[in-house]
Amino acid sequence: MGKNQGKETLNITRRTLLKGSAALMLTACTSKKAVEETAAKETTVDNITENQPLIQNPEAVFDTSLKVVNTHHRIHCHGSCMLKAYVKNGRLVNLTSMGDIPRENSKEKDEDLFMRQRRACPRGLSEKKRLYAPNRIKYPMKQTKERGDITGFVRISWEEAAKTVASYLKEMQERQKELGYLPIFATGNSPAKYLGTTLDIYGHHSAGNQMDAMYAALGPKVQGNPAIDILNSKLIIIWSTDTRTTQPHLTFFLTKAKEAGIPIVVVDSRFTDTAATYSTGIGKVPGFIAVRPGTDSAMLAAMAYVLYKKKLYNEKFLKEYLN
Repeated sequence: MGKNQGKETLNITRRTLLKGSAALMLTACTSKKAVEETAAKETTVDNITENQPLIQNPEAVFDTSLKVVNTHHRIHCHGSCMLKAYVKNGRLVNLTSMGDIPRENSKEKDEDLFMRQRRACPRGLSEKKRLYAPNRIKYPMKQTKERGDITGFVRISWEEAAKTVASYLKEMQERQKELGYLPIFATGNSPAKYLGTTLDIYGHHSAGNQMDAMYAALGPKVQGNPAIDILNSKLIIIWSTDTRTTQPHLTFFLTKAKEAGIPIVVVDSRFTDTAATYSTGIGKVPGFIAVRPGTDSAMLAAMAYVLYKKKLYNEKFLKEYLN
């Protein structure tokens, strides 16, 4: 899809998508009495009326017995999207995202870039399924058979679990006298690191290659550009990452970039949701470039070689800003 074609064929806006999503969310926690009263006055379809795009006073149709808890979705994507949890008798019955029920004359603020909107992605809105998943571990388990045999796990008390962990720590402290460090992987917020020198993983489990590349190109303690700088791009290349799934807080900026006509090319071995949603292409370059799994590094090296041999780079910029 070319640059101009993308602007002509994509008529579904972000706001239109939110309207439909909000309607579906509302149906899950709408009181029967309020729906009957509304239906007597005007025709409704999934709480969307003929004369009004969305109910302007959702509190009037929510079950009044539900307790609303404002919270956020803290997950590895760092989106920290704002959520509203609806609780009844201590049980979560529904989740909506902050701002997913637009009010009258809200478009100006609804589309504002500042502050960045923290709306939940499908992963955040599906937290109820994770919370009440039948296979979720909710108490300590101890392996009684060989490692890897899932049939060997039995439930133990929290007291037994604490004593077991304490015994392991004491054993590691004895080995510390010989090794000079605690032979424990103390990653994340593990309290073991407060007992002395511990082991840690090398690099980063999520963005190790990216961090190493930025260190080599820009030097230490350089975080790169803010996400909103995407809107200053002349061309956006999304390389081997499903941004819509793994970085939902960036999708808002990609949406605004596509609306602004900035060409987007996705390189991946899979036709991801990101490729389906954002790829536009530019000129003879298609919006989606499918590479064989494991060959994208070779493609990057080939591109770098062509850029170098044909001197398609800004030499002054490289000498001034890169190591």
